[in-house]
Amino acid sequence: MTRFFLGITLVFGFIVSPPSLAIAATDGCPNTWKFDSSTNNSYSELMAAKEKLQGNMVIELGDFEFSNFAGELGEMPKPAAYLVNPSRPALGLPDLYLYGKTTVSRNYSVQVKDCPGKTNFLIKRGTLLDLYGLSSASAFSKTTAKEWAAANRYKFKDYISVENFPACLESVKKSFESPRSTLDNLTQYPYLFMGMGGFFSSSNNSCGIMQSSSPVFTKTYADYLILLELSPGCSWPLGTRMGVAIASGKICEFAIGIVSEGWAPIDIMYLSDSMKINGPISILESFKVTGPATLKPRTINCVKGKIKKKITAIKPVCPTGYKLKT
Repeated sequence: MTRFFLGITLVFGFIVSPPSLAIAATDGCPNTWKFDSSTNNSYSELMAAKEKLQGNMVIELGDFEFSNFAGELGEMPKPAAYLVNPSRPALGLPDLYLYGKTTVSRNYSVQVKDCPGKTNFLIKRGTLLDLYGLSSASAFSKTTAKEWAAANRYKFKDYISVENFPACLESVKKSFESPRSTLDNLTQYPYLFMGMGGFFSSSNNSCGIMQSSSPVFTKTYADYLILLELSPGCSWPLGTRMGVAIASGKICEFAIGIVSEGWAPIDIMYLSDSMKINGPISILESFKVTGPATLKPRTINCVKGKIKKKITAIKPVCPTGYKLKT
C-alpha cells in the first residue's frame, strides 16, 4: 500500500511540476541535444542552455534562412536576392506588410567545455513580425493622417503641428514627383525613413512629431515615420536601401507608416531582442509612384567603307570601326 501511494505521489508530482523542456532538450553535450524545429521554442531552449552553462558555453551566430514567404496580402514570391542574403539579409522594416509572415531561421554554432568540437543548429526564430515584436493578427492599423494626429495630439510639438500634419505628409509624398535621378532605365527617388541617413532623420522633417525629451514634458516620445512597400517585386531593384528605384514601366504603391514609442532597426540583421516595436504600426493613406516610361528600341545605320549595318537597341552604338551614318 505504501508503494502504491508513493507511486501516485510521484505521478502527481510529475503532472504538477514536469521537468523543464529547455533543460531536458539540452542535457549532455550539444551533439546529443534535440530541438523541436517545428515550433519557436527552440530559441528559448538554446538561451536557457546558455543561462545554465554560463561561461562554459560559446554561441556563434551564423547565416539566416527564410521560407514560406508571406504577408498581409497572403503568399508572396521570393523577394530580391539581396533582401534574403544569408549572411547579411536586408529584409526588415519596410517589408513587414508584404513579408511579415515569412518564417525566419538562423544557424547557431555551439561549443561546450569538455565536449567534442562545435555543433551547428538551425533554430527557428518565428516570423519576421515575431522578431519585431508584432503579432501577425494585429500588426497593422489602417487610419488617416488626420485621424492619427487627432488621436495622438500629445505626441506633437504644438497644436499647429497637429493641424498641419496631413498637409506635411502630402508635401513629403510630392518629393516623389521630383526624382533624384534617372539612370539605366530606373528612376531613383529619396528614401523615406526616420533613421540614420533617411529623409526623416532630421527633426525638421518629422512633421511636428516630437523626437526627444524636453524639460517641459515628463515623457520621452519616440514615434517615427517609415516607408512601407505595398507592391511586391516592384522597387529596390538596385539592391540598396539608400533610395527607392522604380523600374521602367512599373507602378509601385507605398504608404507612410508610424511606429509608436520604440526604435527598431531597418534591417533584420541589426535587430536584437531588446529592440521591439510597441505595435501596431499605423498605416496612413497610400500613394503610387510611377517609373520612367518604357523606352522603345531605335535603329541606327552604321557604315564601314561600302559595308552597311543596322543596329537596333535601346541605346544603339556602332561597332568598332563603323561610323554612324547621318
